[in-house]
Amino acid sequence: MATKRQNTQGKRKTLSPTISIFKGVVRDNARDRWRAVIKVDGRLIHPGRFTIEAHAAYAYDLAAVKYFGSHASTNFPVPGSKRWENF
Repeated sequence: MATKRQNTQGKRKTLSPTISIFKGVVRDNARDRWRAVIKVDGRLIHPGRFTIEAHAAYAYDLAAVKYFGSHASTNFPVPGSKRWENF
């Protein structure tokens, strides 16, 4: 049985209009980079800034698996995630 936190983490990217097509990726216009962002226990964690949007998405995925394990909702199949098991 999953906890509320695990169920929330399993959600896909919201349908609200955003710039990035990936979950956990935002544009940092001041630095002309893509930033990976994940929320863990009410804190924002920033795995890094990248010139390529997909690299920021993969950094988000690695952080999601690190913090949420098999309940992580990832952009790509990552070892340890639900999507990897179905890949």
